[in-house]
Amino acid sequence: MTDNPNLKTAIPQHHRIKRHPKWMGTPNQFEAEVKKLGLGVKVLKVVVGKTYTLTK
Repeated sequence: MTDNPNLKTAIPQHHRIKRHPKWMGTPNQFEAEVKKLGLGVKVLKVVVGKTYTLTK
């Protein structure tokens, strides 16, 4: 579990860095790891050009 009980959403973004290391993985791989760990966290896979509004 995460140490932050208020964490509800994670936004992977480092995969977009040019020439990123292979170990960083993809948003889908990140989501799979989150599920495997049993964290109750939603993974928001951002679409380029789409506008998002994040609220508490």
